[in-house]
Amino acid sequence: MKIYVGLAVFLGFLLCFVPAEAQKIRDQYIKPMPKIELLPEVEFKDKTQFIDRPSEKDPLVGYEIRIPKDWKILPDSSQEQDLSGGNILGEIGKFISPSGMDEPSFVQIHTVSLDHQISIEQWFLQYLVKGSYNSEGLKIYNETCAEALYAVVKGPLSYIVRAVACINGKRVIFVEYYMPIENWETEKVIQAQILNSFRLKKMVRAYVENFKSTKILDVVSVRYPESWRLKSFPIGSVDRMQLQLLNITTVPGEYDLKSRLDGKIDIHFIAVNSSEGLEQEIAKIKEDLKTEGLEVGEQIEKSLDLVVNPKLEFADTNVYNVYRSNNVSKKLIDYEFWMTAISAGEYYYLVPLLTPSRDQDYESWVQNTQAYKIVLDLIEPNPEKIEPAEPPQNQQE
Repeated sequence: MKIYVGLAVFLGFLLCFVPAEAQKIRDQYIKPMPKIELLPEVEFKDKTQFIDRPSEKDPLVGYEIRIPKDWKILPDSSQEQDLSGGNILGEIGKFISPSGMDEPSFVQIHTVSLDHQISIEQWFLQYLVKGSYNSEGLKIYNETCAEALYAVVKGPLSYIVRAVACINGKRVIFVEYYMPIENWETEKVIQAQILNSFRLKKMVRAYVENFKSTKILDVVSVRYPESWRLKSFPIGSVDRMQLQLLNITTVPGEYDLKSRLDGKIDIHFIAVNSSEGLEQEIAKIKEDLKTEGLEVGEQIEKSLDLVVNPKLEFADTNVYNVYRSNNVSKKLIDYEFWMTAISAGEYYYLVPLLTPSRDQDYESWVQNTQAYKIVLDLIEPNPEKIEPAEPPQNQQE
């Protein structure tokens, strides 16, 4: 009964929910799933029927699941509709408990399109935040699959929802089991085991966006999501070169459309023999932020292990809070400043990201940090600028 009371409490909290932008989102939502002792596998299979749904049109939405034997299988619906976490492409399965029950439980399976790179943790958090759902549990299995338990109010009805979401290619396959909150004690085991039986028939990893590319002389090539804009700078010297990538959103203004800068990635290429050292170069970049009315504050993440091209010698990423310079108390966090320092043979690559903070604008933070990780992963140095040239061989006369 303890869990039921807890669920009722957080259901009531939904009615006075404080916007998550003002809170520590990850700490608020990611918590252990309630421990539930499942039925023996033989007993579970005896009470359920196996559903096998391959898809000839799109193998990536084929799935398997078990549902209770007395549940009804409803026809699939391809009608598009809106969901807090994104645009639903279509319903690919719906199953409902017997109609004789006061308030039936049901399972629905959807496919949700993605328009930018995102991890399943970020997608699920974004979904919960937008829906103002309070999480009783959220477990991240890996970068592509996660499971959650949360409360949903639909008109006069209150449900406990257990859900599994998996990123597959350029979409999310999203399974939700809706249970009336008063059925928690009698139905929680079968709810958990039904979700545990869900399997995708085929999974692939893929970038969501298309990419553009640019080169800096013969030093390095950079690829970036096509939704970002490239700003180039004149090259005065091969010792110091720079690119800038901008995440610009078009928003309605008073009389016409206006552009809003939602994120910025700078890429500095600095010849080692013309540099005073990495620490000095990073200090200069931080100092330059003051011209934009911003000031780097305390470090919030240290030495993140981000994926970079294996040809690079090393890469180190650190994350800092950023405050507006006129914010004397420095209690309001506006932005985050990510700095990656890379050693690449004859050059240092310094790659700062300026983004709204995760607590200020979680959606923009997700888009910016995921694009940042991709840019770092796809930087391709010229091998001649990484490895010393081979000394000439002595020739025989």
